[in-house]
Amino acid sequence: MGLFGRKKNKTAATAAAAQSVTQGEQLELQGVLPLEKFYEDAATCIRYYPEGSFAFCRTSVGNISAINEKYGWVSGNKVLQAAADVLTSEDSHTILARDRSKFVIMLRYETAQELNQRIAKIHERLASIGDVLPDKPKVYMHTGVFSTDGRLSDKTVQEMVACAKIAESEASKRTHASVVMYTEQLRRAAVEEVEMVKSMNDALKKKQFAVCLQPKFDMQSGAVTGAKIMSRWLHPKLGVIGSYRYVPLFVKNGFIMQLDLYLFEQACMILKKWIDKGIHPIPLSLNVPRMLVSDKQSMEQYVMLKKKYRIPDGLCELEFSERLVDDKSHVIGEVLRYFEENGFLCTVENFGSGSVSLSTITELKPNAIKLSRDYFNDGLPTEEQQAQIRAIITTAKDKGILTSATGVPDVAVSLLREMGCDMVQGADDVMPLAVDEFQSRYMSAK
Repeated sequence: MGLFGRKKNKTAATAAAAQSVTQGEQLELQGVLPLEKFYEDAATCIRYYPEGSFAFCRTSVGNISAINEKYGWVSGNKVLQAAADVLTSEDSHTILARDRSKFVIMLRYETAQELNQRIAKIHERLASIGDVLPDKPKVYMHTGVFSTDGRLSDKTVQEMVACAKIAESEASKRTHASVVMYTEQLRRAAVEEVEMVKSMNDALKKKQFAVCLQPKFDMQSGAVTGAKIMSRWLHPKLGVIGSYRYVPLFVKNGFIMQLDLYLFEQACMILKKWIDKGIHPIPLSLNVPRMLVSDKQSMEQYVMLKKKYRIPDGLCELEFSERLVDDKSHVIGEVLRYFEENGFLCTVENFGSGSVSLSTITELKPNAIKLSRDYFNDGLPTEEQQAQIRAIITTAKDKGILTSATGVPDVAVSLLREMGCDMVQGADDVMPLAVDEFQSRYMSAK
């Protein structure tokens, strides 16, 4: 039964008004209201239960784009329909709509604990929707929530959904299933995001993104053997902005491609400066945006910049995330070979956070494997995690692949050293440094 005691309509009548989430295709999701009808029904429900507690949720399949790209739009639509089937089977205190590839849900609940349990249960059920495809890809959900907690909100339904959208946008910055509750702090952050988007192109032209370097140490000798390129935004209105605030935003809107190419050129300029001054250079590494591996022209730009600054082979390192390797498994081997043939080092980073097997990684023969931070979230890894780490390091050594770790707490450094890990980046007391400070502290003339 529905919120007003009537049975949910699961005919094509409501699905017919659904907007397309594919290029030129109409996706019909049975049992899902068009957004305007959702607004109408939700407003009626609030009038019917003026003292009730309501939650507005905006839920999305976090990796639906990767699924569409890997399996095709038809398969992606099957996953969305499976999500719709799960959501329409919820209890009677639910209204469901869709906004393109995302779902909008209204829940009536009694207590905050009940609400949290219901959302967790929904996520648990949605975790298996990838099973509708032959090789059952893993999916992860992002949900933003605005709740009234029994108060009669002065916001319209549209405004409450907009608040849920802000929370869902925050959740979507994460590479795993996540639920984020709306707060005023999030609203202020969303306003800042609008300002960042408005000024990002101008900021790049004016070189407001300051480069900094985080050293990588040899686990045995303690010598600096490389550095990771990072950045901070020196924003004229918002002040100094850490990359954790703008990188997820730029990944989402695609600007990360321009920023990373800019940072790579900065890396080339730093290496050229060191070489010209007679300073022994060390490899500088940079994360690779997922869009790069599908864009041959952009890949060629990296190679051209390396040639422009006459950077010797083995000094430019590109880091590919494990999730990127998983999502792009059909092309990643070719991409790695292209860069390695042009003198780049290639690393698979954040290994152990996803479902890619060690054998798959070693078959790609990257120069290095970087362990996931997840192993060190609680300080010292568990016995099971230690066994996994030891297996990774041993297998990598047998294949001639270096191993490294990042975000390692002091209590785990000696353990990694004993296991034979080659490098560590970003230990507890080592922060990214401005280039001049890094140079004076760690670099020396030949």
